[in-house]
Amino acid sequence: VIPPFGKGHENRFQRGRLIHALLQILPELPQAQREERAVAYLSQCLREDQGELFEDILEATFKVLSAPELEGVFAQGGRSEVPIIGSGPNLPPGVIINGRVDRFHLTDSHVHIIDYKTDRPPPKTESDVDLPYLAQMAAYYDVLKSIYPGHQIHCALLWTDGPRFMRLSESAMLAALTKAR
Repeated sequence: VIPPFGKGHENRFQRGRLIHALLQILPELPQAQREERAVAYLSQCLREDQGELFEDILEATFKVLSAPELEGVFAQGGRSEVPIIGSGPNLPPGVIINGRVDRFHLTDSHVHIIDYKTDRPPPKTESDVDLPYLAQMAAYYDVLKSIYPGHQIHCALLWTDGPRFMRLSESAMLAALTKAR
């Protein structure tokens, strides 16, 4: 299906899908193999006349993977595409969330979840984030609080344009969840 937004938007969506796929695949590989694998993968997914898009995707992906503030997100023990299924005290009675988080990292005392967003340009502040994104993360937060009651739950959005790592506050997420109800 070709989106009805025109040819320029087709590349935008393709860019987002490919960055997301690389961020799922590459952290599982040794550092020395990542660039070679990324190039091989993109060579299979893009046409020869898409060289500019190819370079843009590589640059954005490796900026994310090499950002010092994101080192823990992609550290050993983190997992990609982790299902989150359950309910929480701030969700309507009987509602069960069945979602998937882009990156999940569990320690003895903390749970970190990150959802990748490829919107361009990314919002500058948490208050500029679209309600559906905040409500989605709030629902995950609520479920994880029930599953890991002794852990601190940290939620963030990773805007691949930049990259920009945005931690979300509990108050903003719960306010969004209340509005979404």
